[in-house]
Amino acid sequence: TLLVTALLVVSGTITPWMVFVTTFIAGSSMAFNQPARQSLIPRMVPDDGLANAIALNSAALNIMRIGGPSIAGAILIFFDLGPLYLLQAAVYVWVLYSTFKISVRTNDRQAASDTSMKEELFEGFGAVKRDPVIFYILILSLVIFIWGVPYQSVFVPLIALEQLGSRSGVGILLSSVGIGALFGALMVARFGDSVRSRGMIMLTQIAAFSGGLFLLAQAGSIWVIVPALMVTGAMQTSFMSLNNAFVLGRTPRELQGRDMSLFSLDRGLVPLGATIGGVLADSIGPQGGLMIMGGVCLACTMVLAVAVPALRRIS
Repeated sequence: TLLVTALLVVSGTITPWMVFVTTFIAGSSMAFNQPARQSLIPRMVPDDGLANAIALNSAALNIMRIGGPSIAGAILIFFDLGPLYLLQAAVYVWVLYSTFKISVRTNDRQAASDTSMKEELFEGFGAVKRDPVIFYILILSLVIFIWGVPYQSVFVPLIALEQLGSRSGVGILLSSVGIGALFGALMVARFGDSVRSRGMIMLTQIAAFSGGLFLLAQAGSIWVIVPALMVTGAMQTSFMSLNNAFVLGRTPRELQGRDMSLFSLDRGLVPLGATIGGVLADSIGPQGGLMIMGGVCLACTMVLAVAVPALRRIS
């Protein structure tokens, strides 16, 4: 999709409906990629290093989040979007080669099963339904992905234009998110498997993430915007690392990919949150819209923390 988008941009034939189609295809492919990638990790590391491995995987991704937006911003100073998409497509050639070289043995009973996709999907839903703790963690993730994560795609660009007056400033701000996310991932990699009271920590992380959104909404200078973005990046990544490690460690190996696919549904709902955020930003302004998004995220987290004691007792 990156190569197709690049060719459409360079040729000057791209239209809004083409953007929707390529984005849909890219999002659909990630729905297969992410569960498979996450379920590979427990097959490559011992159980007592699972949280550390997931966090290090996140750290590697966030190193690219730091450098990627900055490089993109620099490219946009001199070139248009076409060369930027062409560069991204070229990078993915190396990604495909590296992924192809991964070889993992598995003895899962499902490896040679003849069950249909529908049966496997319902088996995954059944596994989550039978484990209330995983179900409520799924709901908690749903909250942050709909009401929290869209701040990067909706509000950060608007803030960059208002505060920095440049579209290349978006890369600078997103790099701040990446720096915070890298710090959060490294902290989990250092302490992840020795963490106690994990449920309370995860709830606190979302509360702190919401606080970062509030701070970002009220920020009037780059010296406040950047720390706020670093906080949101650190809290989001550390929450997801602890979250995924707990779910993978609690789930039978043969069902790990299916459980992770359900958690990927949360990521698939990010565009819904972005749509809500866009409507709010257009109607009451970026600051007011971001305050509402952060407020809903915090309120839902507090309700779950009080109504579901099992979340607080996760250790």
